[in-house]
Amino acid sequence: MTLNPFIRSQSALLDVYLDTRFLLIYTLHRLVGICESIAPHLPRFRLFSVTVNDPVEAQTVFKHWTHHKPLSLKTLALTLNDSFFPHFSGQLPSVERLEIISCVKLPSLKMLQTIFSTFPQLQILILRDIRPYAFYGSVITDPSNSLDGISDAEVASLYPSMNLRVLAITLPRLEMGGLYLPKIMRNLEYVEIANPRDHFLASAGVTEENLNSAIDQCNGLRNLKKLRLFLAQDFVWEEATFISSLPEGIDLEIDTPPLSSKIALIAILNSKKFRSITIILPEESEQDNFIICKTFSEYVCSFEPTLACPTTLILPANETLDSQVINILGTYLTIKGSQESVADGLIDTSQMTHISFYEPDDVESEDDYDLDEEWEDYYALHGVYHSESESEYNEDPYGSD
Repeated sequence: MTLNPFIRSQSALLDVYLDTRFLLIYTLHRLVGICESIAPHLPRFRLFSVTVNDPVEAQTVFKHWTHHKPLSLKTLALTLNDSFFPHFSGQLPSVERLEIISCVKLPSLKMLQTIFSTFPQLQILILRDIRPYAFYGSVITDPSNSLDGISDAEVASLYPSMNLRVLAITLPRLEMGGLYLPKIMRNLEYVEIANPRDHFLASAGVTEENLNSAIDQCNGLRNLKKLRLFLAQDFVWEEATFISSLPEGIDLEIDTPPLSSKIALIAILNSKKFRSITIILPEESEQDNFIICKTFSEYVCSFEPTLACPTTLILPANETLDSQVINILGTYLTIKGSQESVADGLIDTSQMTHISFYEPDDVESEDDYDLDEEWEDYYALHGVYHSESESEYNEDPYGSD
C-alpha cells in the first residue's frame, strides 16, 4: 500500500511526507521495511519532510541515501526532537532549502559545520519552533561554542555557506548563541526573527540586551537587504533601545506589533535610516494585545509621523475600513490588503501571539493539572513518544555487522 503512489506516479517528481506518528502499529522493523521499499524512488524526491525522533530512526530513514542519491531534492524539512543532526554519508548538492523543526536548542557550531558541508548549495535555512527548555529545564547553547581566535579564512573553510542568502529563525530567548551571522553566514540578504509571546519567557531570562545582540549581528551583514521582525513580548518594546541597532538602508518589516510598541513604532516611522518600512497588522478578532487598524490610525493622527521612506500598511484579510480611516492613513502611507501583498514570512507566527505559547493552554495550577497529562500533551504536540518495548526501540535494525 505504501508503494502504490510511487508506482502510479511513474517518473514524476515527488513531494514526500514521512511521520511515524501516523503509522497505526509502529515498530522499528516496519519503518525499515518502508524505507527499503521507497529507496529506489529517492532520485525522484523533490521535497522530503520527515519526523526523526532519535539517531536510530535517522539512521533507518537515511541509510539508503548512499546508493540511491536524491538528485532532484530541493527542499528537506526535518523535525528533530533531540539535540542531534542526522548523518548523511555524502554531500547533497541539490538541496537549496533546509527547514529544521526542533524542540531543544539552537544548532551548535559543530551542527552548522555539518549542515553547510552536507548541503553546499544551500540558499535558505529555516530554524523553526525552537523550544527554550526541554519542558521545564532550561537549555542554553554551550558557552564553549566560540569562534574566538579563528581567522576569517578558517571560518570560511569550516563553514562553507557562500550560497546561503536567507535565514529565518525562532528565538525564544532572543539569543543568537553560536550562530555568529557576520562570520558564518556573511552573505545573508534576508533575515527573519520571530520571538513568541510567553509569560514564562518574560520571567526566565529573556532580556532586551539579547535582542540588541541579535540585531547587532544583523548589523554586521553587509549584503543584508531585508529584516523581518516578529517581537511579541511587551517588555521588548517598552524600552526599545534595539531601534538604534537596526541596520541602515534595509527594507524593514514589522509583523503584528503589540500595543506596547506604540512609541517605538512611531520612532521607527520617523527614522531616516531605512529604505522602506512595512507594518503587518493582525485580524481584529484575534487578540486584544496587538495593534489593529483602528488603533494604528489613531496613533498616526496623534503623532503625525514624518515618513522619510516608502511605508506600507498590510491589512488582514477580514479588515473593513470606512472611507474616513482610509483617507487618513492614505495621506501618510500605502495601504494594501493581505491578498495583494507579498509580505508573508517563512515562519508561521499566527499561534505565537498567545500568552502561553510554550505551555498547555488549559493549565490553571499545578494542583489541578496532573504531570502525566502534561507530558502526554507535550508528546502529542511535538511527536516525542515512548516505544512499547525499550529493547525493540534500541536494537540494531541492521544486525551485528
